[in-house]
Amino acid sequence: MVSHRSSDSSCRRARRLVNLLVWLILSLGPPGCRARSDQMKPTSTALSAPKAGLAQVVFIRPSLFAANQLVTILDGEGQFIGDSPSVSHFVVSLPPGTHRFVTWAENTTALVADLAANKTYFVEVALRAGAMNPRVALLAQTPGTESFELVPTWLAQTERLAVSGGTMPKSVANRSGDVTERLHAAAQGLQELESAELARRHLKPEDGLDGVPFAGLLPPKSRPPASTAAGESPTISTSAGRRSPTDSAAAAAPSSQDAPVPSGRRGACQNHGDCTNGRLCISGGCSLAVSCSGDDAECPSATRCREGVCQP
Repeated sequence: MVSHRSSDSSCRRARRLVNLLVWLILSLGPPGCRARSDQMKPTSTALSAPKAGLAQVVFIRPSLFAANQLVTILDGEGQFIGDSPSVSHFVVSLPPGTHRFVTWAENTTALVADLAANKTYFVEVALRAGAMNPRVALLAQTPGTESFELVPTWLAQTERLAVSGGTMPKSVANRSGDVTERLHAAAQGLQELESAELARRHLKPEDGLDGVPFAGLLPPKSRPPASTAAGESPTISTSAGRRSPTDSAAAAAPSSQDAPVPSGRRGACQNHGDCTNGRLCISGGCSLAVSCSGDDAECPSATRCREGVCQP
């Protein structure tokens, strides 16, 4: 005879499984429903060195998780920095000094950046499973850490966006009172973090890279040809008068034949069998696989959505 205790335990496990499945469906959304932003536009310009006297911050959201959710990023004064859709990245030019970045999403989180001139910094827009909704975190990606080794792969496999207008999204502009509350909550949240977690939400001046970031490490398809002329995109001013989010100018790059294949965890390969830890052979290097829901439009160039991942 089956005991009541065993039956209750089975029922609880079944309910947890059903709740998990429902949560996953709601988080991922229907196939092809990747959130887009009217404030952002695709751009083909390559990542270059910062403008003289300025720093630049690259916000990267490498995952397709919660693709139907858009993450808006504000500065410490509530001014619009940019929108972060899934599998994308964008660049912001800023004066050196201390800056605070705050997310506008299902939850509020912040990151403090102490920026030095002529350096490039990287921030991961990370979404993780929460009790009811995905949770957002802005994480500093700094040299010397294991996850920093993935940054060149993320840049190569995500869509490059640029701020198209610099105006506040309507969903935020009509809620100025909520913006003030979020800024306060973000500051309070930083104070409550333990030291180890707080370190992940802080960019120090020495965390930036000099010159052209990862020069020669990005796959050839993500870099402009040698004949590309340098140019600048329009500067977007804010009411604060001290920030100008913009997409960096494209700089002349060496011939793609001179570009070495990414090394280390993204070692040289000829087929998928040469790669490990869930990576795929893309452009001659082992790259972290990008998940997809059946739509080729979700995948980086030269790849298609097959069996739930983007493949060549």
